[in-house]
Amino acid sequence: MTWYLQYYDCPPYLRKYFFPIYRYLPYAELLNSLDSPHHLIVDVKSRFREGVVLNKPVKSGKGSYVYIGLKKTALIGQEIKPGTRVTVQLDPDNSNEKHMRGKAVSRMTPLELENCYWGFSVRFAHDLNSVFSKCPFEGGYDVRIGISNKGENYEKVAFPTYRHLLIMFGGMNGLEECLENDDTIVASEPKELFNYYINTCQSHGSRAISTEENIFITLEALKHKLFASER
Repeated sequence: MTWYLQYYDCPPYLRKYFFPIYRYLPYAELLNSLDSPHHLIVDVKSRFREGVVLNKPVKSGKGSYVYIGLKKTALIGQEIKPGTRVTVQLDPDNSNEKHMRGKAVSRMTPLELENCYWGFSVRFAHDLNSVFSKCPFEGGYDVRIGISNKGENYEKVAFPTYRHLLIMFGGMNGLEECLENDDTIVASEPKELFNYYINTCQSHGSRAISTEENIFITLEALKHKLFASER
């Protein structure tokens, strides 16, 4: 699943560099197009583009060449290891340049500067404890939300302001099974691990709903509450 998610986020023109065809992704080409803003085609102008650093000689201290899905490669000021995926912010005027000029920036920069969604990142956690202990944000997650059919009605919950939010879903057997399979966590019930343990689908009728259905239902149910609390 991790490979499929990373493949899905990667712009089509870069996939051959990062995902050679092999047995772990036999059905990748059957996925619907994501059509995300960072999945750009050749004739679309954009201030930002995703690229891969090329193994192409550059004078010492002069930066790196990056393939960004255009006929012209980009020349950035930073020296970066070939094969690395980077987000490139292009200079405003590149019309008369042999190479597009720009610089490597954080993947968050398009969102911060232009409020433009720029895809998602994937983090693999070996167990339940790793989800919390290996959080990439300093100070961890401000708010932890567990989704379960044993949780309280989400409509009764008001969330505090937050910077980094975690929403966790279990599989078909719920977060209870995740806890049972992790001996490193000292907790008798999964709700002890979260600030909020809620049910976003009170009357689904069937005995269980799939995780993918639960994700869509939950995000739709919580979006107004979460947007109102985001810092």
